[in-house]
Formats: sequence, C-alpha cells, structure tokens
Amino acid sequence: HILARQANTAVVLGDPIAAWAAAEEGHDLAVAIGNRFDSRECLYGLAMAHVMRGELRTAVAAFGALAAECEAAHDEFHKPMALLGLG
Repeated sequence: HILARQANTAVVLGDPIAAWAAAEEGHDLAVAIGNRFDSRECLYGLAMAHVMRGELRTAVAAFGALAAECEAAHDEFHKPMALLGLG
C-alpha cells in the first residue's frame, strides 16, 4: 500500500523515475500477496510514468490493459482513471 501511494505521489510531482521505481516494486509485491487493488494502483503509476517519458503508445496499451482488468474486477475506483488515460 505504501509503495502504491509513493508511486501516486511521484506521478503528482511529475517524477517519472520515482513513479516507475515505486510502482514496479509495489506491483510485484501486491501481486505476490494477492492485493489486486494496490496492484492496479501501481499499474496506473506505471502507465503515467510512460506518459511522462513520452512513451505514448506504450502508455495507451498500459491504460487499455488496466481498464480491462478493472472491468473484470468490477473496480469502479481505478476504471475512470484508466479510461481517462485512453483519452
């Protein structure tokens, strides 16, 4: 949970390097312990890091995958953020 918050904070501050590092570690940990909610929060952080680095095609793919995962999990918290990332 802490790594997901750190990734989110780095996104807000515009720091793609810190966002990527926290989101990647947080996602791996969240998956390992079965915390799908924070896993999706970290996927959002990774997608936003792609945006901040100008990797827009990769970001769109990441947001699309996140939106699909949110749909399958009935996650109405992260789904709007993923859809906003798709434009």
